[in-house]
Parts: sequence; structure tokens; C-alpha cells
Amino acid sequence: MEIGIKVRNEIINAAGSIFSRKGFYKASMDEIAVEAGVAKGTLYYYFKNKSELFRTVVVEGIDYLVKDLISLANSSDDSIENIIKSMIKTNIDYYLDYYELANIVLNEITSGIDDDVLKEIKNSKDKYIEFLAELLSNGYKQGIICYSDFNLLAAGIIGMINGICKYYLMNSSSVDRNSITEHACNMIMKGLFPK
Repeated sequence: MEIGIKVRNEIINAAGSIFSRKGFYKASMDEIAVEAGVAKGTLYYYFKNKSELFRTVVVEGIDYLVKDLISLANSSDDSIENIIKSMIKTNIDYYLDYYELANIVLNEITSGIDDDVLKEIKNSKDKYIEFLAELLSNGYKQGIICYSDFNLLAAGIIGMINGICKYYLMNSSSVDRNSITEHACNMIMKGLFPK
């Protein structure tokens, strides 16, 4: 990996950790530099300010997940039902593996952040909703999902996944990770594909 990319990724990972623990407002660039093991000037070489760094952490994290889900759906010959199951599992695994990003996204740790950054974060979240809504609409066209407001349905599914992940992260010692994935799939799939 190129040194510049490696340093940038270390900064992003450190920032994710600090933002997750302290939120945007209380986090400082000094703390992020220490956590990343770089000079403060190095932070400003890659990111002009704390807002841009926060935006990068959240937007790139969400965009990576969405790109992974789109790739999963587009490369599969499987049924929409199985694609949605795979997407649920992938989403849960992603948030539980990158729990610091999940903590930021699920707990809306954005107090004090610029409006344009919030708008960009919202746009990334909207891409996920639009993609899932299109997949659900395709299921309707195939006659396997009942008609609905697919944007609203997609937002509800994502909200349920987010809620389950948040519950797990707060109760990980008493809840089995495989069990929450299974329960999420059962609840969502029975609602979409009643038999």
C-alpha cells in the first residue's frame, strides 16, 4: 500500500475511534493526531479541518457498505429473497465489525457539525435507501413482493437493521451475534415474503 494511503487510512481509523467515543463536538484534532501516531500538521495535510475529517469517516464508511451491497446484488444470480438475506447479513456484519463507525452512524453523533457535512452524510444514507427500494420494486415487478411505498419500506428495513445492531453493541455480552442476524432475517423476510 502506498505510504500516503496508509497514513490517510490510519488517520481515518483514529478519527473514527475518537469520534465514536467523544462525538464530533468534543473530539479534538490533537487527540486524533495522537491516536493516529502522526504530527498534527500531517492531519491538516490530508484534511483541512475536523468537519472534513468527520465527513470522510462517515461518508466513506457508508459509501463502502453501499458499494459492497450493490456489488453483492449485481453479481448474484440468486433470488431477490436470498439477495436480501445476504444484504441483511452483510449490513449487520459490517456494522459489528466496524463498530466505531456504527456507533457514530447509529447514535447520530453529529452535534456541532456543519450543515453541508450533514447534508452529505444524509445523501450517502439516501443512496442506500434508493438502492434497496429499487431492489424491492424489482421484487414487486416479479410478483413476489406486495406493492408498497418502497422508499419507506427500505428506510424501515434499514432502520430495523440499525436498531438491532445498536442493541447488540450495547448488549454484546448477553446476545449472540448469529442469533441477531437470524432474528433480523426472520422478521424482515416474513414481512416481505409472507408464506
